Amino acid sequence: MAECHSEYDLRRSSSASAEETTPLDTAVTKLAKWSAQALREDDQSLMAGVSHHVPMRELAAQLGISYAAARVRVHRLRERFRKLVLQHVTSLDAEEQREVERFLRRAGHCLEPRAERAGGRDDTV
Repeated sequence: MAECHSEYDLRRSSSASAEETTPLDTAVTKLAKWSAQALREDDQSLMAGVSHHVPMRELAAQLGISYAAARVRVHRLRERFRKLVLQHVTSLDAEEQREVERFLRRAGHCLEPRAERAGGRDDTV
């Protein structure tokens, strides 16, 4: 039965009190607050739409832009956000860095710069 529980659930249930925060809570909360400040409102809308699998045409209509423009904006937003997250993570202490990196890895995102993943080439898509 224990294998059915996530690491997060186990940490949460073993904490001494409800007020006690785990490094994950603190680090992820800092990342969320920071990203809300670092991104414009329309960028936040795009990120939320993409994360909820809203069709690109619908996102474009909501923003009053063309489908092609929405695709380009999402692509540029992903690249800009990746760079901003790399900068933000360096401002955290070592434990928080590990927690944010683990959180992003579980979400399917890698913090390594693209050039490092491509073996020194920055031509990956």
